[in-house]
Amino acid sequence: VDRGMLIYIAYGGGAIFAIMLVIIIIMILKKRKFLRVYDRAHKGNLVKRGIDAIPKGNPPPPSNPARPEERVANPNKIRYMK
Repeated sequence: VDRGMLIYIAYGGGAIFAIMLVIIIIMILKKRKFLRVYDRAHKGNLVKRGIDAIPKGNPPPPSNPARPEERVANPNKIRYMK
């Protein structure tokens, strides 16, 4: 292995690294574009169904079997904050 061969190997390795870097950057940009389009479509779909936002947390339980005096009035309809 002489100096010329090492230079060719180094250029080849550098070229492969550069190509992989370009491919990774392209994949990141495509992923961001897809997520932007998907999020916009998802939000539009929620608005069409009359849901302004995704509710946070779980609804309260209908009753506490251990303590009947702590009954919670909970209709079956899920209410979303507007």
